[in-house]
Amino acid sequence: MEYFAKGNTPVYKFAYSTDATSGVAFWTPSASGRVAITDLIVGLIGEDIGTFQVKLGSDVVFEGIKNGTGMVNLNFRTPVISETYDEKAYIETQKTGKITITGIGFEVK
Repeated sequence: MEYFAKGNTPVYKFAYSTDATSGVAFWTPSASGRVAITDLIVGLIGEDIGTFQVKLGSDVVFEGIKNGTGMVNLNFRTPVISETYDEKAYIETQKTGKITITGIGFEVK
């Protein structure tokens, strides 16, 4: 992967929420940085959150449906990279419910 070749270090970002209907940021890049997501893990704890969206800024990078306890693991063969600098990565759900999200990837300049 080109990010390893450039000497970038993988970054792990975590968030927990009981209500992500308005969106919960899980990755805020450092100043003048961009987010490059390679993997996502979304965990649900005994709740039905219905549809959820993972976004970079206003762009939806993944949309799924999850009912009940479980996990959604995503591995992007090609990293999803924010188009503009300082753009947050966040999750937004249709219904309230307990969720965790782990974002794995790189911050690039």
